[in-house]
Amino acid sequence: MRLIHCGHVFCHGCLLSVIEIGSGVCPNHCGDDAPIVGWTAIHFNTKSVANEDQVSIAIEKRLSELVVRQVQAEQRHLTAAAELDAISKQVRNQYKLIQDRQRYLRSSLSDIEKSFGTVTGRSKKQLQQITRKHRLIRARKLKEARLQREAKHAHRRSTGVEDGAPGPSEPRAGPSAHASSSNDSSGPDGRALHS
Repeated sequence: MRLIHCGHVFCHGCLLSVIEIGSGVCPNHCGDDAPIVGWTAIHFNTKSVANEDQVSIAIEKRLSELVVRQVQAEQRHLTAAAELDAISKQVRNQYKLIQDRQRYLRSSLSDIEKSFGTVTGRSKKQLQQITRKHRLIRARKLKEARLQREAKHAHRRSTGVEDGAPGPSEPRAGPSAHASSSNDSSGPDGRALHS
């Protein structure tokens, strides 16, 4: 409460106690020149102060939370960096292993190609040799068959036997044979003998 005459400010309870005592002057010893003749109410906004305190507390709390989160984020970052380094090392090792296997496979493939070329060349040579042998055998057989046919023809010509004529052991049918058979069956006078 603010006193009208002197302007001093007191709380409501203090001012009431001064009035109850019976003193009608200002408690600040302003004397008779400052009688308590009236006062005006003064309203203080304590909510803003409380709000400012709450805001300060909230800010400090938020800052502490952010600091904790920053520390946690740094720890996670360090952990992730360590895991990334481990994974990168594994990837490098796997890549090196893959390169070694690729070199081994290329070497094995070149060896296989060389072996295949060698085997193919040998197979071709063997096939050519077998084909040549078969041709020689066939030519020999054909020559032998031709020689046998020529020998048979020469033998027949030397014995006087033509193709389709009877051989020397077969009797030839002719007039002499008929005559001999008729002579055997007839008598001295040419008549046929009948038994």
